[in-house]
Amino acid sequence: MEIIHPHAAGIDVGSRSHFVAIGQDKEDIQQFGVYNEDLIALTQWLLDNDITHVAMESTGTYWQSLFSTLQEAGIIVTLCNGKFYKKYKRKKDRCNRLSVDTKTAYTWARLITTTTMTSADFSFA
Repeated sequence: MEIIHPHAAGIDVGSRSHFVAIGQDKEDIQQFGVYNEDLIALTQWLLDNDITHVAMESTGTYWQSLFSTLQEAGIIVTLCNGKFYKKYKRKKDRCNRLSVDTKTAYTWARLITTTTMTSADFSFA
């Protein structure tokens, strides 16, 4: 696949933690909490790894604080409807033994890295 956004990440947004994938290897994923200091640490980790684009699902209201923190730091956020994720057929790969949250973060990272998807392409949840 052609790489469209080489400096992109995927985030699985949750009520208790956020899983962030900056690549497709096991060491490319981190788990962060949901409090303000956690969001700042998450954002700093992305910036330290030269991430400029992020894809994440608009899950309930949990995404809103993270969205604001990322945008304030200058990171371009593509907010996607979960229906898009469900339509995307994941190939069997090395992620199969990982948790659902981890797989979701990896998949969002793969999608934002290899497609030209933008927030305008999807309806918000």
